[in-house]
Amino acid sequence: MNEQLPAPDFNTQEYERPNLKWSCGRGAAGSPCRPGPTLDGRCGADFECSPALTRKSGEAKVQYRCTRPQELGGPCPGGPGPDGRCGRPLAKCSPLRSLRSRRGRLTWFISILTAAALLLGLSGPWRGRFINPGEISHEHSGPAFLRMAGATNLDDQGCRGCHRAATAGLAGWTESALRSDPGPFDFKALASAAPANMSGIQKECLHCHAGHDLHQPNIAKHPSCISCHQEHRGRTALARFDGTRCVECHGDARAMQAAAELGKSIPPHHFDRPVATNLVLFRLPRPERGLTQPFRSFWSGHPDFQLKRDQMRETNTLRFNHQLHLGDSVRRGNGATLRCEECHQIDVSGNFRQKVSYLAHCRECHTGQFDTRNPDLTVPHGDPAGVRAFVHSLRKQYTDLAVQQRGLRAEGEVRRFVEQQEQALLQEFGSLQAIEERIFFQTKRGAPTGPIGARAGPGVAIFNGCADCHEVTPGFNAPPRVRPPVIPDRWLFHAPFDHRQHAAVNCAHCHAAAGSRDTADVLMPGIASCTSCHRPEGGARHDCLTCHQYHR
Repeated sequence: MNEQLPAPDFNTQEYERPNLKWSCGRGAAGSPCRPGPTLDGRCGADFECSPALTRKSGEAKVQYRCTRPQELGGPCPGGPGPDGRCGRPLAKCSPLRSLRSRRGRLTWFISILTAAALLLGLSGPWRGRFINPGEISHEHSGPAFLRMAGATNLDDQGCRGCHRAATAGLAGWTESALRSDPGPFDFKALASAAPANMSGIQKECLHCHAGHDLHQPNIAKHPSCISCHQEHRGRTALARFDGTRCVECHGDARAMQAAAELGKSIPPHHFDRPVATNLVLFRLPRPERGLTQPFRSFWSGHPDFQLKRDQMRETNTLRFNHQLHLGDSVRRGNGATLRCEECHQIDVSGNFRQKVSYLAHCRECHTGQFDTRNPDLTVPHGDPAGVRAFVHSLRKQYTDLAVQQRGLRAEGEVRRFVEQQEQALLQEFGSLQAIEERIFFQTKRGAPTGPIGARAGPGVAIFNGCADCHEVTPGFNAPPRVRPPVIPDRWLFHAPFDHRQHAAVNCAHCHAAAGSRDTADVLMPGIASCTSCHRPEGGARHDCLTCHQYHR
């Protein structure tokens, strides 16, 4: 037998049974009476001692004596009286409810009181205020939202927009609760469901917010909208959250492994983030495992940016030397050296730098002139057919120059000026075809560096051909082809960046441009440059939403 038996001297009369509703107690002494109570709740025990029949060994005579349980003192002094009663009467015992019974009555009382309060609150005119846990956000308030959500009842502060059974009454709520998934009696499902996945209100969110899927299609287990966007917390709290839930997945090695396995079966183009069509992006190949390296914080464990980690190279064909332009050998007309922000200017949004263009940033030094005797005569930029037409119409160009720049008015003076410039130019180059080839394919300066016209100061490029900066290929019975530069607008397009917030930081602190000679150098900073400030000790904001957007 495996059941443990009580000790031989265990008195079953002293054993309290918590399943009984009654116990016998003595108000004055405060201790239970013996015996009792009976099943109907009556208590006995009028005297402490009771008569017991005894027979001495070897005698036929029997007699009564007064006794009591051994644990209460054993035999009582003196025998029973003539009426058979023993002495030592007890105070009257009365039945008392057991602790279990009192708890049960209290539970029933509270249950009935709670049900009454709920019925009163849910059936009265203040029902909307009674069930509303807090103020609704301004995004989910007003008739416009209700119309979009398909609600027709404007009562109850617009609850019908998200809670379809809001105006159905108590019977409708009960029916809705019983039909929910998981249901109120599906204890196994309720015990295993995560808090973020328990609410069926997710379907109501997608009724208006169609297409708001997650930022990556290889999420193995999608959380609910309300896990991040929590309603009834004020007018502006719906879209305000700190992103701490991100690490629940990105810090979970098993979740990241499941995402990596799922990503293998998804075509790579499904991971492309929609962007504005007028932006030029520096496209990166998707890593073999995707973005599934687990980490707990940006400053500890976050992988370095892929273009730095994989040592990506720029594919732009424009030939540019940052070291040369930022050094002392290149100066502006006033003698000052170039600064980064003179070419890389912040746009009105603060998220991007304005596009670098020849007219706005290069023309001041790279004037496009080809005749050192007439520096104001410049070749048009950006149109190879226009360059060819310009060269073959030099007589017209020199005529306009004589009238507009030199102030010549007499027909003979203009003709002599044009003839002199043509002769000097042909003597230098030989033919118009040679001039065209020099303009397109010249890679060295056509004259010593020095002042040009009214410009003073060294460093001005005199007669740079197109091929000095661009990739130029000969054309067949057509002008040469000049490959236009494609300068990315966005390098880390998964993470928006506001240059205005970093205006106090020197450009060279993040971008190592002063030592770069090759266009292929990617001058974006690594993660170490960012975490020097974006960490708890650095004082700058460091949650995930600082750089990342959750929805695609």
